[in-house]
Amino acid sequence: MSEYLGGVDAQALTMTLEHLVRNVGELLAVPSVSVALLDSESGDLVTWAALGTGPEGPKRTRFRANEGIAGWVAAHLEPVIVSDVTRDARFKPLGNSNIRSMLCVPLIDQDQLLGTLTVSSHEVAAFDDRRQQLLQVFSDQAVLAISKTRQAEASKAYARELSALLDATRALTSSLDPSQVFEFIVASTRKVITCDDVVIYAYQEHSDTLRVVTGMGPRLGRLGGAEVSLDDPRSSAAWTAKHRRARVSSPGQGEIGQVTDMFLAGDELAILCVPLVSKGRLRGVIMLARHHSFLPGELGAMLNLSNIVAATLENAELYQTARAEREQQAAIYAAASDAIAVVDSALIIVEVNDAFARLTARPREQILGLSCCDALFTHEHDADATCALCDEESPLTRALQTGESVPHIECELPLAAGQARANTSQPRQQARRFVDFSVTPVHSPHGRRLLLVGRDVTAAREMDKMKSNFLSMVSHELRSPLQAITGYLDITLEGAGGPLTEKQVRFSEPSTCWQRPPHRDGGRLVVRVAPRLRPVRTELPGS
Repeated sequence: MSEYLGGVDAQALTMTLEHLVRNVGELLAVPSVSVALLDSESGDLVTWAALGTGPEGPKRTRFRANEGIAGWVAAHLEPVIVSDVTRDARFKPLGNSNIRSMLCVPLIDQDQLLGTLTVSSHEVAAFDDRRQQLLQVFSDQAVLAISKTRQAEASKAYARELSALLDATRALTSSLDPSQVFEFIVASTRKVITCDDVVIYAYQEHSDTLRVVTGMGPRLGRLGGAEVSLDDPRSSAAWTAKHRRARVSSPGQGEIGQVTDMFLAGDELAILCVPLVSKGRLRGVIMLARHHSFLPGELGAMLNLSNIVAATLENAELYQTARAEREQQAAIYAAASDAIAVVDSALIIVEVNDAFARLTARPREQILGLSCCDALFTHEHDADATCALCDEESPLTRALQTGESVPHIECELPLAAGQARANTSQPRQQARRFVDFSVTPVHSPHGRRLLLVGRDVTAAREMDKMKSNFLSMVSHELRSPLQAITGYLDITLEGAGGPLTEKQVRFSEPSTCWQRPPHRDGGRLVVRVAPRLRPVRTELPGS
C-alpha cells in the first residue's frame, strides 16, 4: 500500500475517516460502518476506516468496481438499500459475517467518484429512505472532509515541492563546474521526487545520440557510459529526446530499448523520462526509476525542475566556453612579444604581460598598482627622465578624455640596472633605448581604460644612425677630392703650369667645366665632375 493515495497523506486521511464512521454509527445506531476510497493508480476501492473491527483496526480490503454491494454502487454512482443480503446476488460475504441488511451511498465530488460509505445491520430490512437521507448527509460531510484534507495535503505537497525546487535551484546555481553540476542535478532530483535510481543522459549533437554521463542508484553501474541513438524506436529516453516530451511508464509496462533493458535487468520498475530543453535546444534527458508508479503531481514537479536543470547546463556550457576563450586569450596575451599593459582612468597599471615586465626589468607583481611613468622610469638612475607618455599634455589623458587612439608615441627610456649586461646585442656604453607605444581606449565594466602596446625600436634607431653616419662619411670623402680638382683647374687656367692650347682652355673654362651637386639616380648617388666626363656613380648599401 503506498503512503499516498490520490495525493492525500494516509495518516491524516485515516484520522478524518475514523472520526466520521464513529459519528455515523452513533447516529444510526448500527454496529458496522465502513468507508472505501478509490485508488486512482489501480482503480480499486480500498477500505480506509471501519467501525466494529478488532483492536488492530480495519484491514485495507481491496475490491474492484462491480464487486460486492459497494463495488456496484461505485460503478453505477447510485445509492442502494439491500433489505436482505442473502437474497441479493451482488452481496459478497467477508469471513464469518452475520450481516442481513445494508445501505451504501457513493461519495461524489463534482462528478468524480471518491469512494463509498456503507452501513450494515444484523437485522433484516433495517434501513429505509429516512436513514438513507441521514446517511447521504454524512456522505456529503465525508466528501467535504476528504476534499479539505486533500486540499491541505496538496498545499503541503506544493510547499514541499517549492522548498525542494528552491533548494535545488540554490544547489544548481552554486557552481558552474560541469562535474559538480551533474552531482547537484542528481541530488536535487532525488530531493524533489522519491525514486530509486536517477540517470542523466547528455545529448551528443554531432552524433545525434544520448550518452550516460552520471546518475545515482543501485542499477547505474549496469549502464557504464552507454549511448542511445535518437532513432531507437524502443528507447524511452530516445523518444523523450526526439519528441521533447515527458514519458511515463508503469512497472512492467511499455516497450523498452536495449539500454533500458540492460538497466532494468528483469526488475519491474516505473520509469519517468523528462527532456532537458533550454532556449529550444536539447541538452539531455533525465530518467527516474522506482518500484511504484509516478503520480501526476510528481511529473509536474519534475517538469519544473527540468527547466532549472536545462538552464543550469546551458550556463555551465557558456561558462566553459568563456573560460576556454579567456584562457586562450591569456595565453596569447602572456606569450606576446610586444609589451602590453592596461591602464585605468587614474593612469595606474592594472594588468601587464611578461614582455612588459621584461621591458621594465621588474617582476610583474611589483608593476601592478604603479603609475605608468613610475613603472617605465627608474628615477634613481635618471632623475630628469621624461617621455612623451608622461609630459604635461599627456596623450594618455587625451585618449581617456576623447576616446581616440594614438597610433605612435616614441619614448626614449633609460636602461634599468643590469639590462645592458643582460642584453649582449647592445653595446656596453649604450644607456638608453627607444620604445614605440600605441594607445587604444577600451571600455570595461570599470569604465574606460587604456591598452598600451610597446615595441622596442632601439635597433631600428641605431640602424638609422649608422646610415646617417655612413652618408656623412661618403659625402665628406667625395667632397675633398672634388675641391682639390677644382683648385688645380683654377691654377691651370692661371698658367701656372705653362701656356694652354685653345682646346685646353675651352675644356677648362668655368663656362664649360662646372660642378653639379651630388644627386640620386634610381637609388644611386651620382657626382658629375664635368659635362664631357663620364659620370662617377657610387652605390650606397641600403640606399
